[in-house]
Amino acid sequence: MGLFDYLKQGLAPRKRIGIGDVAWATGIGLVAGFLAGLLLAPETGKETRKAVVRNTRNVASKVKHTLMDAGEIAGSTEHEGVQNGSSL
Repeated sequence: MGLFDYLKQGLAPRKRIGIGDVAWATGIGLVAGFLAGLLLAPETGKETRKAVVRNTRNVASKVKHTLMDAGEIAGSTEHEGVQNGSSL
């Protein structure tokens, strides 16, 4: 097949993709990802689970501190607004 034939085929009407096609492709992708994960995993399952828990706790702690800082900023801004409003 030459380049011209390939381009001509690309302009032809295409088959509609149905839900079965999407489900099939999703299943193939899931299996391929699972197998790749098994083959390429640098750590054992136990070590990976520990790392996931550790990283989740780190993220939760960072989110907690960020929200606390935001609350302090909002509280001080509210206090300043009340003071400025009462001086009017």
